[in-house]
Amino acid sequence: MTPATAPLAQPLGFSLGQPAQPGSEIRTIDQERLFFNSRFGQRVRDQIIEASRALEAENQRLLDDLSEREAELTALRPTLSPEAFRTQADAFNEEVGVIRDQQERKSRQIGQFQEAEQGRFYDLVVPLLDTLLQDVGARVLLDTRVVLLSDEDVDLTDQAIERIDATLGDGADGVIATLPDLGAPDDESTPPAPRAPEGSAPLELPSPGLE
Repeated sequence: MTPATAPLAQPLGFSLGQPAQPGSEIRTIDQERLFFNSRFGQRVRDQIIEASRALEAENQRLLDDLSEREAELTALRPTLSPEAFRTQADAFNEEVGVIRDQQERKSRQIGQFQEAEQGRFYDLVVPLLDTLLQDVGARVLLDTRVVLLSDEDVDLTDQAIERIDATLGDGADGVIATLPDLGAPDDESTPPAPRAPEGSAPLELPSPGLE
């Protein structure tokens, strides 16, 4: 990752128990790579991808079912009185709205799971980074996103990942956040989800709007 100059990027913040002094050695770390290249981050990524695939498959099954029912209802229209058709159309539209809301909640839950796990990861690694920084004789650790230019020798990301993996493993034992309950995909042909998904796109369901 190329260093960013954006001043709003938020680096990890923690205290070493003593203030940094002029001339103190500074080290850098790539927070994104720290997470996604660790066993912890890879486990979260795999779970997000699996859940996103399952949600996409579930959305497609629901869409196929509702589209078929919409077509059946439309075909029945000539045989029904306006009042009877309106009753059935309103009930169908209401059901579509309920299903859409349910699927959107599942999509948000996937994104919230990733955010919660990333937050837990950074909470757990701060003490490890504190120790690593002391071990290398440095006092200040900066996120590469707030560094304009630096020597690659000051980057501790790889060393930190090794220490995190050895200490935390994949972090599965302490998971608190939950993923939505989703059915398995119909087959294994579902295309892969993005590298860092933030939940699937909203479900596009039929909306008859029949008058």
